[in-house]
Amino acid sequence: MNSSTAEKGFVLPVAMGVGLIAILLGVIVVARSSQNRITATAQRETARSLAAAETGITQFQSLFDRARPLATFCSTGTVCVTTPTWQTATNANLAPKGICNPAAAAEVQGYAISQWKYVDDDNPTKTLEQKERDGQFRLHSYAFTNAPAGTQLGTGTLIVEGRVNAEGGTESYRTSTTRIKVEFNVNDGRLTAGQLPGLWVQNDGASSAEPTVVLNTNIRNSACTPNTTQVSQLTALAPSAYRYEASAGEPFPTLPQQGRSTADFGTPTSSLPGNIINDSTGVLPIAPGANIARYRVSSINLSGTSTLTVGNVSQPATYLVYVEGDINISAGSVSAVNVASGSKLIIYAHGTVSLTGNSSVLPIAQDGTSSPENAQIYVYSATPSGPAVSISNNTGAPIDLFLFAPQSQVTMAGGARVRGMIWANSWVGTGGAQIIQSSIDAMMLDQIGFLPRISPVTSWQRQSGS
Repeated sequence: MNSSTAEKGFVLPVAMGVGLIAILLGVIVVARSSQNRITATAQRETARSLAAAETGITQFQSLFDRARPLATFCSTGTVCVTTPTWQTATNANLAPKGICNPAAAAEVQGYAISQWKYVDDDNPTKTLEQKERDGQFRLHSYAFTNAPAGTQLGTGTLIVEGRVNAEGGTESYRTSTTRIKVEFNVNDGRLTAGQLPGLWVQNDGASSAEPTVVLNTNIRNSACTPNTTQVSQLTALAPSAYRYEASAGEPFPTLPQQGRSTADFGTPTSSLPGNIINDSTGVLPIAPGANIARYRVSSINLSGTSTLTVGNVSQPATYLVYVEGDINISAGSVSAVNVASGSKLIIYAHGTVSLTGNSSVLPIAQDGTSSPENAQIYVYSATPSGPAVSISNNTGAPIDLFLFAPQSQVTMAGGARVRGMIWANSWVGTGGAQIIQSSIDAMMLDQIGFLPRISPVTSWQRQSGS
């Protein structure tokens, strides 16, 4: 009896101990389950915030395409020193912008003050709750570091944050922020010889070509919405050896700055009193030993036997000619303009341009080795619709020419042949006109303001969020 009573007294503590252990195990399992849930949620939200930050990186890459100069500006003056910064940039600072969806200064300034932006903010089909679930991004900073002289302007360092709010609850782990730092090269945007198109248009709807036209050249089309009919016309006339490139919204480079005003040219040259008109013995003089000569004239009108000689073999030089009015160069029995071997003629035109040759004579000829970079014409306009440009009737040897008329329509007719490049708002070819691809070094076109272009990302690093 005593033994049975003792055993009964021992069972109760053991049962209580087993129960306590079971309770503790249950608490541990529940706690671990809760922690696992927290960890899984945190990992999921971190992945979502990382995706939001990566979306932000993509949107900033698009922003650099829509406002190309922006890649050389720092986001704020405290990040690094540039003039302007993203905070102070104006629309003029960001020009020329992409022609389809240009970035305005207000948009850039909004990013600069680190405003959070939904990753799918422009999607009207999504509710606010859905947008919050998809996450937000914002600019943390952007820094531009200069590089030594060359085609690489410097390095861009972009840091973007992404965040998401989890569904339900207000615990701190339910707001997850991830920061990504990427680096890329900022190049000067110059195209290589193989990339330079012989024909580049931005308004393909106003461009056309008859079946007799021959386009032995690469073609670039920057129209926002390519006109399929006109594209078919152009590409059908280009042999398969040449490339057609649709580059929607790609802005032209900028016209040479010094050709925008007469500041570098003074009053019309005294030896050519305001005009170059039917001067059968016309020679552009140059000071002894000089390698650059500048002239300002009211117009150029050469026809018949009239000629203009540019340069001489004993003193190669670059001749810059600012033309206030129209240019009419029509070859008669001899070439109207002759560029001496080793010299270069660059014309800044502020009126209409007409170049007319014949079966054996060019309106602009070059002695020695001919190249488009030795005869360059830039056409300026104060209005969106630029002055007309026409080339006609040189059915023999082609004109070696670089013609850049970003606001004008260029017309080639009567068997006109150009070996080089025509970059224009629109282009019309009739009567067997031809454009012939020419090998040219973009560095030689030193007058043009090529726009910065960012490279693919060269470095990617995830950082702790704020």
